[in-house]
Amino acid sequence: MRNEVIALIAGSILVTGCVPGVLVKDAVNKYDAAADQVRLGEQENKVLALLEPTQSHLLPDQKKRPEKLLLNGKRIDIYFFRSAWYPDGLTTDDEFTPYIFVNARLAAVGWSVLGGPPTHAQSPSYVDAPTFVLPSLMGQTGIRQQVQQEVEQQFIQRQILNHGAGGCTPNFSTGGCL
Repeated sequence: MRNEVIALIAGSILVTGCVPGVLVKDAVNKYDAAADQVRLGEQENKVLALLEPTQSHLLPDQKKRPEKLLLNGKRIDIYFFRSAWYPDGLTTDDEFTPYIFVNARLAAVGWSVLGGPPTHAQSPSYVDAPTFVLPSLMGQTGIRQQVQQEVEQQFIQRQILNHGAGGCTPNFSTGGCL
């Protein structure tokens, strides 16, 4: 009886320690098999129907939440799919591939249009890990540059409005008062 209890405890420790890595590796393998079927220009719901099942068994801390924004009247949705796993104990952005949808159509895949992943795995052997890059269909400038321009414009408008709080009527064309 005592040996059975010890074996049960040891087995639980081993399974608990191994399951997260196994789940992630399984998701990455499923993602690799499905990702080649995705084409730029496809509808968002079709792409998600293909890729989301590959991530269904991941724990919440092994996933990355989608991001959404409205830019120049275009709805931009960014979904992240687990496409790599590095045994450093961290969940970092370079372990995901972003899928960027503009008005519900797949416009780009990969970190290059977003300026690169914000966080990286900590193991030196993964510094040169491959990235998945497809061109942006948003025109000459990438999404990151457009977002940066939009943020700068909003900042300037806030500064002008704050200047107007001193008693003048703001003039957005000159940045001064009317």
